[in-house]
Amino acid sequence: IEDRKGKRKQCQAVLTDITAYKQEEEKKHLLQTLSMAISKAENLQSMLDIILRRVCELAGWVYGEIWIPSSDGKYLEYGSAWYCKLELLEEFAMLSKEYTFPPGIGIPGRVWVTKQPVWIKDVTLEPNYLRATTARDIGLKAAVAFPLFAGEEVVAVIVSYLFKPIEKDEHLVGLISSVSSHLGWVIKRKQMEETIQQMAYNDTLTSLPNRRQLQDRLTLELAHA
Repeated sequence: IEDRKGKRKQCQAVLTDITAYKQEEEKKHLLQTLSMAISKAENLQSMLDIILRRVCELAGWVYGEIWIPSSDGKYLEYGSAWYCKLELLEEFAMLSKEYTFPPGIGIPGRVWVTKQPVWIKDVTLEPNYLRATTARDIGLKAAVAFPLFAGEEVVAVIVSYLFKPIEKDEHLVGLISSVSSHLGWVIKRKQMEETIQQMAYNDTLTSLPNRRQLQDRLTLELAHA
């Protein structure tokens, strides 16, 4: 902008904030990537493995685990783990299989009750963290946990770790939270499919294979023979 003498005194500019647009792009990309990978999953276990690996790779976490509610809904049990190829992390994963978390206990139990993401800068300083000694020996520090929803129900909790303490990343929390409902419904549907499959091919009292499964397998074996 020039003054009366033609001398340039000011500059006028128009800016457009595209933050929301870029965040929506990231969300769509994450959903597309996960959806394509999940579509190849043969069962619930392989689906959990895929979800966990993709989310950890996106965020750059070195170790992640999924906890799912038990059949009676009284506690969270180990579902799956993904980690960098380090022997210490493999030992941590093996130890984790032995744990269960009632409502409010540990990071998974806390997320299960509050239905809110939890970010902990250093788990070794967390009084409610049950594996603090092991995490300290391995060198795990920061942890972040997210609930995955199907409606109002928490169908799984993802907990992931880093080797260094870091402050809360609001953008990352927002991105994972924005797809939590989609992932939760995918897990819920797969659980229902496996339940229906179990009811169709197994005796409801003993869980042993029923006549229908026998006939199905016999037909396949006869064809192979």
